[in-house]
Amino acid sequence: MNRKTQLKGIKKMQVSGWIETENGAEVFDYTAVNIRGIAKALIAEFGEDAGATDIEATDQNGEDITARLYNSLDVLTGGSVV
Repeated sequence: MNRKTQLKGIKKMQVSGWIETENGAEVFDYTAVNIRGIAKALIAEFGEDAGATDIEATDQNGEDITARLYNSLDVLTGGSVV
């Protein structure tokens, strides 16, 4: 069984929101297996300082997950939550 087959039945989360960058607020929309995957996508696109900027994020159900996202960013970057 390969990894693609193993992940086929896993429910993914969809997260959208905005992040403050030097260019102003930029909108993002990611799909990943968990909040850690969302945080990794933010870091990949916006850099290691992603957790030190203003962010607002909601999941596919409209639930505010901003605090959870900051916590994941903090763990991944070793930084401090804003």
